[in-house]
Amino acid sequence: MLTPQQRSALVDAMTGDSPSVRTIDVGYTYIGQFIAHDITEPAHPRNNHHPTAALDLDSLYGTAVPAAIDARGRFEIGRGEGDIPDLLRDASGQARIPDLRNDENVIVAQLHLFWQRFHNFLLDQSLAKNFDEARELTIKTFLLVVVEDYLQLLLAPKVFEQYFRRGQRHWLNLPSSPVPLLFSKAAFRFGHSMVRDFYELAGRVRDTAELFRADRPLTADFHVAWRQFFGWPDQATGVPDALAIDTLVTPTMVRIPFPPGQQTNIVEKNILASETLQHTGMQLVEQFLMQNPELASVFDLAPQTQLSPDLKKLKGVTLAELPLWPYILNEAAVEAGGERLGTFGSLICAEVLANSIEDAGLLSWPLQLADALTSLGALGTRIREVAAVHDRPLPAENSPAQNNAAQNNPAQNNRGRLFCMRHLIELLEPTSDTPRS
Repeated sequence: MLTPQQRSALVDAMTGDSPSVRTIDVGYTYIGQFIAHDITEPAHPRNNHHPTAALDLDSLYGTAVPAAIDARGRFEIGRGEGDIPDLLRDASGQARIPDLRNDENVIVAQLHLFWQRFHNFLLDQSLAKNFDEARELTIKTFLLVVVEDYLQLLLAPKVFEQYFRRGQRHWLNLPSSPVPLLFSKAAFRFGHSMVRDFYELAGRVRDTAELFRADRPLTADFHVAWRQFFGWPDQATGVPDALAIDTLVTPTMVRIPFPPGQQTNIVEKNILASETLQHTGMQLVEQFLMQNPELASVFDLAPQTQLSPDLKKLKGVTLAELPLWPYILNEAAVEAGGERLGTFGSLICAEVLANSIEDAGLLSWPLQLADALTSLGALGTRIREVAAVHDRPLPAENSPAQNNAAQNNPAQNNRGRLFCMRHLIELLEPTSDTPRS
């Protein structure tokens, strides 16, 4: 465990301006936060939501605290300033949603609202007959975004192929439930390094600290235009980039005004959380290699030997002493140049999320995008129509022979990210080019 002096030095070394990464749009930072809220326990006493380990949108639909649903099976949508859509709120301004963490930040709050509106869209467009059918289609669509868009973008390619194309999902033998602490306390907090120091909302630049506006109705000057957060893969769409996944965290994140009336240093908080694991990042890598030597041959997993440029100036802390959270960020910086996670970080995140997706019970393994879209019925057809209009061709339904060939050689069926959040944005908020029927 680090001494107080070492910890303070590490916090200082990890606080600074990081470059942006052209491969990661800003919206994916908050997809990660939304995922975390769905499967990890809240830390704040004001929140009485207790999520399951299954990635089943219980943060949206509720368990102990049910969502507000009307007689037609639709989410009740509130109205903010200027009659813009907002989360439904009580007289005090508190959102009537199962997980109040989703209202701590205006971007995550509007992402929660996006999925509420998507559920309602399915009913309004007769793509779902009732609440249960809309819920299942919404969850399945969300899971496809997680796998085919978010994880394919952020995981090491070898890891993604093994877990989500070959369906081999137990390389680390992590438990399905509860969510392992090395994920919730360390590895999946990599997204904090992606947070920018400012965002443009409604034509105005906002410091990240201004985004923390819990229990307040949405105002027009904080409205998110989703096309400015998610572009098409491999196309220059002018969407701002997230910051690199590296060992620097923007200085704004050391003075987050949350909980209300307090200030949180995210860097220090994450280091302390990671230290509760009682093993350093390097020790954990060595343990997993001892348990499964194939990790070295299949994934080239090995303990790191190099500090990132930003940590080389660190005095009094060696690579072997890094807690898991900074170790994961260091691996991403050194191994992947900050464009994605490194191997060990990818393995942890892939295994936990694969377990969580399997627990939801809605997708089959190995995952085949064409078959998954077909299983969405009329919704899958609409998504394909959107893709065709915007020149983003999606694969047709595979024959049994093609499916067998793809399982035997997944590389032949992995053509990169084809399905993404932008498909759903164009479907829910159509432009003149987007099919509407």
